[in-house]
This record gives sequence, C-alpha cells and structure tokens, in this order.
Amino acid sequence: MFLPPLCFSAPGNVIKVEVVTQNTSSLTLKWDKVDGISTYRLEYEENGAPVSENINDAAGETFVQHVVSGLTDGTEYSFSLFTELNGVSSSGFSFSAATVPGNVGNVSVVTQNTSSITLRWDKVNSNSTYRLEYEVNGAPVSENINAAAGETFVQHVVSGLTNGTEYSFTLFTEANGLSSSGFIFSAATVVTQNDTSITLKWNKVDGISTYRLEYEENGAPVSENINDAAGETFVQHVVSGLTDGTEYTPENVNNVSVVTQNDTSITLKWNKVDGISTYRLEYEENGAPVSENINDAAGETFVQHVVSGLTDGTEYSFSLFTEANRVSSSGFSFAAATVPPSIFAHCSYWGSGYSALIKWDQPVGVWTTGELTINGKTVTLNPDENQLIVDGLQPAKTYKVSVNSKLETEADPLKSELFTFFCSTDNRGVIGGSVFGVLLIVVLICVIVFLFLSFCEAEVDHFTLVSFRGVSFSASSQSLSPAGTNQTQKAATLPENRGKNRFTNILPYDWSRVKLNTPTPNNILDYINANYLPGYSSSKEYIACQGPLPNTVSDFWRMVWEQKVKRIVMVTNCVEAGRTKCEQYWPEDRSPCAHGNLIVSKMSEERESNWVLREFKVKHAKERTVKHFHFTAWPDHGVPQGTEVLIRFRGLVRKHIESEGSKAPTVVHCSAGVGRTGTIIALDVLLQQLQQERAVGINSFVYKMRQHRSHMVQTESQYVFLHQCIMDSLQPPGVQEENVYENGDLMYVNATALRQLR
Repeated sequence: MFLPPLCFSAPGNVIKVEVVTQNTSSLTLKWDKVDGISTYRLEYEENGAPVSENINDAAGETFVQHVVSGLTDGTEYSFSLFTELNGVSSSGFSFSAATVPGNVGNVSVVTQNTSSITLRWDKVNSNSTYRLEYEVNGAPVSENINAAAGETFVQHVVSGLTNGTEYSFTLFTEANGLSSSGFIFSAATVVTQNDTSITLKWNKVDGISTYRLEYEENGAPVSENINDAAGETFVQHVVSGLTDGTEYTPENVNNVSVVTQNDTSITLKWNKVDGISTYRLEYEENGAPVSENINDAAGETFVQHVVSGLTDGTEYSFSLFTEANRVSSSGFSFAAATVPPSIFAHCSYWGSGYSALIKWDQPVGVWTTGELTINGKTVTLNPDENQLIVDGLQPAKTYKVSVNSKLETEADPLKSELFTFFCSTDNRGVIGGSVFGVLLIVVLICVIVFLFLSFCEAEVDHFTLVSFRGVSFSASSQSLSPAGTNQTQKAATLPENRGKNRFTNILPYDWSRVKLNTPTPNNILDYINANYLPGYSSSKEYIACQGPLPNTVSDFWRMVWEQKVKRIVMVTNCVEAGRTKCEQYWPEDRSPCAHGNLIVSKMSEERESNWVLREFKVKHAKERTVKHFHFTAWPDHGVPQGTEVLIRFRGLVRKHIESEGSKAPTVVHCSAGVGRTGTIIALDVLLQQLQQERAVGINSFVYKMRQHRSHMVQTESQYVFLHQCIMDSLQPPGVQEENVYENGDLMYVNATALRQLR
C-alpha cells in the first residue's frame, strides 16, 4: 500500500528571552519552554564569524537556561533563537544582549596642583565613554567623560578639588548601557603653592621617622632631610626658596645605553635614580604612540628593558620618564635604531669567467648602504640597485663572498648579520682548450649508451614514468643534497637546546635562525628550531619551523607574537600512523589557554574535506588575530594524491597574504619543517614567479631555500610533485594528470637517518 510522505509544520517560536546575568565574557539567557519542544538552536556572530549552538532543555523544568561563553567584553550581540521539531526549525525569535565592558588597566597621574589632578589611561577596546566617581567634602561627584576620537588614550582634568587632600577614585567603562565593575585608585592634590614655596603632605610609612626629599633648584641639586611629627599619622613639609612659575618633578635618568639590538628589538640599560622604582618609556611604532611602564629589578643598581616588536632598519626617538608620587619627570630623550635587514645574494657567470654578476633580493626594511667583499676587495652597495658586476676575477675559480647592509644613525652605523656564500666563475673558457680531446671520449660513451639502451628498450625504468614530460629530475635533485650543509648550527647543538629539537639531524643554521627576544644575548633563551625563508618579493617572507613539541609550545607562540605573524600554515596532522608528529598548540574549544605571558583563544573553526581554517586571538598587552590554515590531506609518506587540492589550498593562503597586506612573515610548519614545509613554500613562490615572469626556476629556488634551512623539499617524490603542480597550474581545471608518484625515493645521501621524518 502506498503511503504519502509525512509533512511537518514549523514549530512555534520562543516568546521572550530574559538575560539573567551578564559579565565581560558571558551571558546567561533564560526562556520558557515551548510545548513539545526539547531542542533549540541559538545563532549569533563573534568577531564576524557565525556561531551556532544546539541546546537541549533540562528535564523537569518549565524553562531553559543557557550560558553563552567566550564572548568579547563591552559588545552588543544580535541573537536568533530557533525551536526545532522533527527536523524542522521555527522562523526564529530575534533579540539582542550585551556583555559588560572591561575595566581600565591602569591610570597614571600626569600633573597635580592644589586644586586639580590630570589623569590619563589607555582606552578599553576603543570604548569612548567612561564615568569617574569620587567625593569632595563628603559629597559624591560623578563625571561622564568622552574620549577624543583618533586617540588611543583618554586624558581628563579633575578640577575644583581641595588642596592637600588624597582622593579615592573609581573609574568605570561604559558601553551599551552597562558599566564595568570599576577600577579603583587614589591621587592627592598639593597642600599649598605660592610663588616661592610648595607644601607637601603624605601618610607616614610604618616604622619610618626620617625621609629625604630631592629636587633641583636652578640646575643645582637640593636634598632635604625631614623628620616626622610625633603623634601624627602624616608628614607635612614646606619646600621654600623656590622659583615662581616652576614645576618641580622627579629627577630624570641621565643616560641610557643600548646593550643589544637586532632587527626586531632593542635592549636598553640605565642607572637607577635614587628613590625611583617606576619608569615610563614612550615612542612611536608605525605612527602609533606606544607607552611602556617599567619597574626596576630589586637588588640591582641599574634597570634593563627589552623593547620588542619593532621594525627592522628603523631609528626610534625614545623619551624615558621617571615617576614618583604619580608625578612624572620632564623626560630624557634619546634615539636608538634596530639592525637593518639582511641581504641575501647569489652570483651568475659573467665576462667569460673574468667577472661575476652578483644579484641580491631587495630586503624589506631600511638600509642606507651595504658592503660586499670578494677576493679581498670591498664594494659599496646602493639601496636603489639589486645587482653589480665584480671584475678582476679568474675563470674556473670559486670565491668566498660576504655581504651585509648598513644603517647610518646619529651614533655609529649599524650592520646586519653577515651573509656568506660561494661564487664560482665561468669555466667554459678553460674547458674550451680540451674540448677536442674530450669529444672522442664522449663519442665512445654515446656508442656504449646506445647499445645499452637498445638492449634494455623493453625495460622502462620507473623513474622515467615519473619524469616530467620526458625530462628527468634525478640529476638536478641529487645536486641539491650538499646545498648549505657547510654552514654552522652552533646554537642548535648546545646541550641545553637539544631537547628543543624534534629530530637530531634537522637543525637551523645560525645565520638565518629566528631568535626569540631576550634581555641579553643568549643562545639558549633565544633558541627555537626555525629559520627565515625568502619569498618572491621579500627576503623574510616565511618562517619555516618544526611542529612544536610539548616543551616548545610557549616558545612557538612567543615567536608568533614577536614576529607579528598574521597567519600559520600547517601541513601535517598532529598524529599520523599512530605517531605524534606535532603537539596540538591551540585550544580545542573556546576556553583560552595561557602560554607564558600570552593568552591564546580559538575564535572560529571551519572544516572542509581537505583542510581546516581556524582563527585565533592572541592577547598580551594588545590583541591580535592569527589565521590558521591547516592542510589535512597530505599523507604520512610522500605527496597528496593529486595536485589540484594543494594548488587550491595554496590559493587560499596567497589570497589572505595579499588582502591582509602585512610585511610580517608567514609561519609554515609540518613535523620536521623541511619536507612538506619546503614543498608548499616553493609552490607559493614558484607560482608567483610563473605569473609574473612566465618562467620558473624550480631547481634554483630549492637550492636557495636549502641555503637558509637544511633539507628543504625532503624527497624525490616531493620534488617531482612540485614540477607536476607547476605544469598542472598551466592547464584548465579538471584536466590534471593522474598522480603516478612513487613515495619511497629519498633525495639524500643520509637516507636512513631521514627516513623517520617522512
């Protein structure tokens, strides 16, 4: 008997939603159950990404209560709540609710006199409305404060105060009709002021009866010893003999020295100022003001501070203030610069071997001049050029070449790290005289080869099958094996660093390794198994690194933060064939994870059949967004089953790089950070080269990568697969050749040691 299909009407909507509680990161919602409905779906957006939560009611209750967590403070959300029955959803009930705004982090006192105090604080999440509460003569005062547009801070004058009085303030952040819990602090007005004296007042410190006040009068230091008054809880003192119209502030730092500097950080050092434990450093980064509060280290006679996250080859103007009793000094101004970017060069034949053509990638950053040394001769480089011809050489010779950039500053010029490579001159002129003799040998060899091939015509070698349209890659790939292997790896082999390496034979070269910021030069504290890799238009377009270990996850996130990374490309799974290939370094759900001073949260996750796209929020003093591109279809051994999937994945990454526009490097990693990592980096660069020049140099770029990090592009099959990807990129979609790669051929001499990496 034929039964007609069942049709279900849409269930009824929830009528009303009540906000039970709300804080900075969550909202508790409550609504009455809809008859016969046990399943609900809540939809909203977080940081532009859609979120959908399925909710089941609690048995025995007449209502449903649900906590929406992982939200951003001070944000109003638009929600849609659906009832669901028999696979059919209601039209949805729409409502809005807001999280409580966060508190101000700190408030500094800019100036204070007998009747007013000037306060300053950083904005909270760009909020523009604040409320300040305090009491004057026992009467409550509430002031609404609007921040100035375009500024990252708020400055406000509290006036009409009583002299010599300490006030307790509470500062609230306000957004969407909600107030934060309030930041509490205190500040005091000056007791009295006239044209020649200032009366100061402070609470006694337990057990202390003697105080010393230091200041300058007409450039001369003055020191006054002060004894407290018995029976009082405070000390009051008149500073007399002053100059009218003069502001008296804490003593300045008198000198600042630069201890170390690299391309992203500067380490500063200065002697402590007596009685001062708090300092403030101000400067600009990319046109935005930066202010850092610094506390001295107990037991030291000096203060040392690392200014990180800077731009290479840039001179900064710093102002260093001392702070005491919420009053700042006039400030000590000085300049310091980051190290200019490194120059990566290579040479080509020129002038029949009596000259060499030296070319270099234009580095990202500022440099005023450079030096290139070859054959005992030093040549000056011009930032506006990217090549020069060196004469006076001999054919068929190999010369050691070193090159670096320089930045002229007010002090001595700064130099980048020295890049050294070897340049071989043209040997064809030397060989020419013996060509005739060699020709006879060549003819004999050709005859032998012809006879051998005739005999083996039916035996088609497998590698001929995987050769790229008749061109074998065996010779060229084998020539890559020794590339870069003569460079030092001292930091990686230190006993303290060995446990930070996933594999004992995949170690970063010293000259190109990424260094973590440290207060002083230290090959242990600054170590991570990672190298800078060149791209098509930048000498530091990528960072190739190993998959983090359990003990290096915090170092990995430090590197991401310090290098201002906007995206991470992961081309391995955490576990493959039952073996751990990479520690999962991100939180599984929306609960934030702490890694040292950094807080990492997962904001969204989008799963596709061959990859997963995630977005992380990384928080330190500020918040940054990091995109995570995770390719999951690369097998444990060898290469993907087809080229199209990897080409499409690379397109997603390239689109993000170009739309985001940052000069920060892209972090790429697999397990060891050489095989799959090298293949995807090479594919990205070579497809750019193909688009711009209609030609590619696969062998030369792989060689170039191996000068920066060992063993990039790990196996013969990966090297052939790279060629196939380039060729398939030239064909219309859907006509790529079938994958016929063999996964077993390593392209290394030490194949046994590296087999574990595959």
